[in-house]
Amino acid sequence: MFFWKIKELKNALIRRELSEGQVFGYVLIFVLLNAVAVEVTRYSSPEYVGVWDYINSFFGISIVLWGAIFSYRANGGASGVDFAARFLSISLVVLIRHMFFIFPIALIFYVYIFYSSQKGVNTEQVIIKEEVGVGVVLFVIWYINIYQSVIKNIREVARA
Repeated sequence: MFFWKIKELKNALIRRELSEGQVFGYVLIFVLLNAVAVEVTRYSSPEYVGVWDYINSFFGISIVLWGAIFSYRANGGASGVDFAARFLSISLVVLIRHMFFIFPIALIFYVYIFYSSQKGVNTEQVIIKEEVGVGVVLFVIWYINIYQSVIKNIREVARA
């Protein structure tokens, strides 16, 4: 793998010398670094960090790792073709479709928080008690569901 020498990487790409396994390595490292970067931002205000944040980070990174590995296997592993193209394009469409369903749920929750604050309820307590644990569990279920759908669709394309 090339981590610094972009010229050698470009030449290898031009000559189509990268195997599916090597492409998978680049994709895996890319998605993991993105997942870690997203999770690191969670800890920018340490006074608000709790155990649920660590649980969420663990699952967020783990799901990305295993989702990418199982997607690669669903594509046929080292003998598969076009892993990066399939993984990235299918993942984007699946994510957009899943976001379509998560937005109404989030809207209902935030409307609930808004009306609770209007009635004098301490919204910080509502968020801490109801959102954190439940939110993490729902996020994990949602994220797993996204990767299950990605894997299923990649498998169908690979078998076609």
